[in-house]
Amino acid sequence: MTPEQSIVTTISYAELQSSSRSVLAKIAQGFGNEDTCKGIIAITDIPKFPALRTKALHLIRRLATDTSTEDLEELEDPDSYYSVGWSHGKEKVEADKFDTGKGSFYFNPITDDPLRAILERDFGKGAHEALETAKIEKEKKKFIKHAEGNGAFYASNIWPDRTLPELRKTAMELGRLILDIGKIVAEQCDEYVLSQCDSYSPGNIQKVIDNSLCCKARLLHYFPVVAENENGVKQHGDNGNLNNEDQDDIVRKDVDFSDWCGWHNDHCSLTGLVPGMYFNADGKEINCPDPTAGLYIKSRNGELLHVNVPSDALAFQIGGECGFVV
Repeated sequence: MTPEQSIVTTISYAELQSSSRSVLAKIAQGFGNEDTCKGIIAITDIPKFPALRTKALHLIRRLATDTSTEDLEELEDPDSYYSVGWSHGKEKVEADKFDTGKGSFYFNPITDDPLRAILERDFGKGAHEALETAKIEKEKKKFIKHAEGNGAFYASNIWPDRTLPELRKTAMELGRLILDIGKIVAEQCDEYVLSQCDSYSPGNIQKVIDNSLCCKARLLHYFPVVAENENGVKQHGDNGNLNNEDQDDIVRKDVDFSDWCGWHNDHCSLTGLVPGMYFNADGKEINCPDPTAGLYIKSRNGELLHVNVPSDALAFQIGGECGFVV
């Protein structure tokens, strides 16, 4: 059986900015250390967010379904382990299986060239006035060598400017909005932790996000599911969904509900989650045709939860690094 949908703690954008006691109470409800905490909250009533969400998700569908294989290959970056630009069938999920069910488009929402931005900030003119030039150059070369071996974090963005030029502006605008809201959420997390622990260093989580130039954004498109029945005949579901009887069979076999993405912990401080949209074969938006689809999480006590995030809200989950603090 599918778990009943669980309601997410919501905070309005105006309330989030108020730093009121009610906000800290909701941060505790979503991110606290009680067994019932889900590790997720949702921010509602964010200006411009619904329109940006709609535009960005329409664009990633077009990129994944209307772009030729040759043009998509031009957007791939093996040197970054396919963590920049287009990626399909390159990543592995549970049981060491290659994931062909979805396509990903990765980008840095802060800067198109993170390595250059970091070098200018940390090693540019005036960055180390107290250090000798020779020592600065040595540290700079050391960092460049480090970056060359970690392309997933430092590689430049790749955009489909020839085939889908509007994606760059829309994706960057949405990414920056998520980042800006995330900084306010991080500030409130810091306030909550400080209220629980006098020895906590104020602003710890917020500083990590403020100082990072290596943020990673990802637009996802899930392709139609292809399944085989007991006779080995392939069945294609409408808009990636099988009929209800087939869905029930799959659910019973997949007790962890991880077939779409695989269970994982995000290696970050915060993850911003944009609620998905559903399309039919003609690219028209439809209501979700599958009651089992969506986000699944496990609470601190290990309870499996099917999370319901309002379509006009921006959700945030705490990542692995933040989880050690909050």
